[in-house]
Amino acid sequence: MKVFISADLEGVSGVVSMDDVFPGREGYPDACQMMTGDVNAAVEGALAAGADDVVVFDAHAGGRNLDLEALHPGAQVIRGQPVPVMVGGLDDGFDALLLIGYHAMRGTADAVMDHTYTSAFNRVWINGSEVGEVALAAAFAGHYGVPVAMISGDEKVCEEGSALVPTTLTALVKWGMGRHAAHCLSLEQARTRIRDTASRAVAGIDHMVPYVLDAPLALEVEYPSTASADRAAWLPTVERKGPRRIACTLGDMPSLVGLLSVLVGLTDKS
Repeated sequence: MKVFISADLEGVSGVVSMDDVFPGREGYPDACQMMTGDVNAAVEGALAAGADDVVVFDAHAGGRNLDLEALHPGAQVIRGQPVPVMVGGLDDGFDALLLIGYHAMRGTADAVMDHTYTSAFNRVWINGSEVGEVALAAAFAGHYGVPVAMISGDEKVCEEGSALVPTTLTALVKWGMGRHAAHCLSLEQARTRIRDTASRAVAGIDHMVPYVLDAPLALEVEYPSTASADRAAWLPTVERKGPRRIACTLGDMPSLVGLLSVLVGLTDKS
């Protein structure tokens, strides 16, 4: 059995502040250690349930956050920022996807550092429904018939994931008390919960249902600025839908997530 883990940072046990998630800031080194601890717990749970191979995608920012010296020796790791972001390398050779340290979509009340990919996007819709990073990862995996077996993070991302894919198991490690505050489990409690959930999820993979979106896929993106939409509207097949909003139609999720990876790079930095 082959398991793919996509690991983000904002939903990791104990992480609550922008100072925790940006390289060079005071809390970042400790946050990377906490991220590595959460990932190791998921790897341990997957291996205990019978996984033969575990591949970890370091999915936060530039993809160089995990402490490789401390990473579980039974895991392989994808570092850097391949396209598509956050799920690059996942294909139909995998049996399960685990989302560790994930967060709720932008605009979710009482969620810790809610956003969708980056501050580059205000909102993202597929076929008329607003989506966050959980839905994007789940639908990408669903294209290959791979189910999201578990999600770890705060209360709001666990609710978001359960509503999207009811068969997905969740490991709740903190409760948001605003965008930059949370009531957190101890790291030991959180990792025990992640380890046990990963083990149950992988052991029960035959009962998991992939999240599949019907093609064609109508993508709409709202940017924070008109300048970003100005740039994006020049891409082939992309249409301007409003001052800050663009749209296009794609044939499958790999193409859609790949295009989103490009659209992030067109964001106005001024």
